[in-house]
Amino acid sequence: MAAPRRATDKVTPSASITDMAVPSTHPPASARPRTILIVDDDRDAADTIACLLEASGMSVVSAYSAREGLDRLDEHPDIGLVVSDIRMPGVDGFDFLRVVKHRFPSLPTVLTTGLPVTDDDIVPYGALILQKPFAVEDLKRAVAEQLQIDLDARLSPR
Repeated sequence: MAAPRRATDKVTPSASITDMAVPSTHPPASARPRTILIVDDDRDAADTIACLLEASGMSVVSAYSAREGLDRLDEHPDIGLVVSDIRMPGVDGFDFLRVVKHRFPSLPTVLTTGLPVTDDDIVPYGALILQKPFAVEDLKRAVAEQLQIDLDARLSPR
C-alpha cells in the first residue's frame, strides 16, 4: 500500500462554501478528547473506517456528507480529528477541508480517496491523503501521526 502523502500546493478557499465557513470556538485539538469524525458519502466506507478505528480504542462519529460533517463538528466539541473522503457530491473533501481549517484551525485532518488526485485538483497545503484501498496499518499510522499518539500502545494490556 502507498504511504500517506502531503500536498504542498498553496490555494485559496473556494467561494462556493463560504456559507459554511463560520469560525468556531472549539478548543485546540490538544485540549480535546480524541473522538474522530469520519465523513464519507459511501456509508459502507465510512462505517468500515469507523469500525477499524473503534477496534483501536477510538471514539468515532460518522457523517455522510460535508454539510453533515460540519453539523457533527458543531454538535460534538470533543472531536479531535477529521477523516474525510475527497470525492463526494456537492462539496468535495478539499473544499470541506478548507472550511474545517477556517473554522477549526488546530483540528487535524486526514483525506481519503479511491480515485487519483489529478493536476486539476486544488489540493490544500499540507493535506495528508490516504489512497483507497489502504491498509489498516496505514490508517492507524495516519491517525496516530495527526493525533500525536501511539494507537498500538492504546491496545496493549495494562
